[in-house]
Amino acid sequence: MRRIIDVASPVAAVERRAVVAVQRQIAPDPNSDAQLVEISLAFATTVFTNVFNRINDTEIDFPAVA
Repeated sequence: MRRIIDVASPVAAVERRAVVAVQRQIAPDPNSDAQLVEISLAFATTVFTNVFNRINDTEIDFPAVA
């Protein structure tokens, strides 16, 4: 993406505007980068916990549903 921004040509300018427009559609607010990081970390934590529990055959410590 830096190459597209740094190059001073009409095609690069159009590509840059297209990239910025898509980024604004995906992440319209300035906090979205932090939110994306937080979502990614929550997902990674969930996957890690699930894999860890399956590998170690962790026992469930609450009563079974009747």
